[in-house]
Formats: sequence, C-alpha cells, structure tokens
Amino acid sequence: APAAEHEAVPDDDGILATLPDDSLVAVEVLRKQYPKSPSAGAYPAVFVSQVYSLVRSRTTVDRELDQAAKDKRIRMLRVPGHPTDGFLRAM
Repeated sequence: APAAEHEAVPDDDGILATLPDDSLVAVEVLRKQYPKSPSAGAYPAVFVSQVYSLVRSRTTVDRELDQAAKDKRIRMLRVPGHPTDGFLRAM
C-alpha cells in the first residue's frame, strides 16, 4: 500500500479547534483600523459594543470574550457610567 494511505488526516474537530473565535477576529479587525498611539499604549482599546456590531450573536461574543479573558488573551475593563459596555485590550 502506498505511504499516502497511512498518513494521518486531521479530523474536522481538530481543524476547527485551530481557528480563532469570531469575537477575537473582530477585535483584531477593529485594532487594525486604528493607528497605534504612544499616549494610549501599544494597542488601542476596543469597545465590546464594537465587537457586537461585527458578530451576529451577542451571546457568542460574551462567551468568547469571557473565555479569552480567563485564558489571559485579553483584558476586559468596565467603563464608568456604562454598566452594559466595557473595553478590552489584547494581552
């Protein structure tokens, strides 16, 4: 039998696990739209409401951003006076 028949082929779950979350892709898209500013630090902050505008499901955004914060990939901060919105920064 040819060697190609015995090569490991990744399953769909393995391939999907390597793709980034929709919410984190949206964060990167938003970050790339704004220039870096020395007064704002290395990277600009992104509002959660901006991510909501790019991803269809708010529940998905909340779940993915919460997990990314637990994994220390982003840092989420609340905006005083705006209990339903916050901003985040990539770590």
